[in-house]
Amino acid sequence: MIYLTGDIHGQYDIHKLATRGLANQDIAPKEGDFLVVCGDFGLVWNKRQNSEERYWLRWLAKKPWTTLFVDGNHENFDRLGAYPTEEWNGGLVHPVHEKVYHLMRGQTYDLEGVRLFTLGGAHSHDMPWRKEGVSWWPQEMPSDDELRQSEAALDACGRSVDVVVTHCAPTLVQGRIDPTFETDRLTDYLEHVRETVSFKRWFFGHYHLDRDYDDGFSALYERVVPFVR
Repeated sequence: MIYLTGDIHGQYDIHKLATRGLANQDIAPKEGDFLVVCGDFGLVWNKRQNSEERYWLRWLAKKPWTTLFVDGNHENFDRLGAYPTEEWNGGLVHPVHEKVYHLMRGQTYDLEGVRLFTLGGAHSHDMPWRKEGVSWWPQEMPSDDELRQSEAALDACGRSVDVVVTHCAPTLVQGRIDPTFETDRLTDYLEHVRETVSFKRWFFGHYHLDRDYDDGFSALYERVVPFVR
């Protein structure tokens, strides 16, 4: 089974993955299941790994499921990019810890016969209050190469997937959340994906709300939800 949730911001919103938090939502992932965080994972945050980071990564590793995450805009991209790259279930990942994997941008994965397409990143609207290399990194937005990789991966699977996992939403969907939100090259690219790719469900985080839309989109924050084929 594949479960998905929204931002955890390091230890600040990780409580929803505790046994009690899951039980409150009638969720009980088992050994062999996957739980996908839709960006702003945030546990790999400081310049160097510290005791707090080690504690929470070990805490996740003790859970029965395998934790997967796409990156959001609040990540230490210098550290994420320093992890070795491995092929895993058909796509490239950064293995961050035992049973904790960063799903890289523009990749497709086969999980239990479910094909996922992943493209993390988002624009930080609070950038003026952040410091480059300390609390903000320019790699928050996908590069041209990562967008080309996304197109190649989608073309390779016939532009048909079961699940899309991103941090921000396509331009049209973001406009439903709040029409005053500014669009950018990533939301516009995701709009292109929405228009040209066949998918069953699309899950995203970023906006700190829990809401389902009638065309297969789901905004996730506090909820942990299963993907039902």
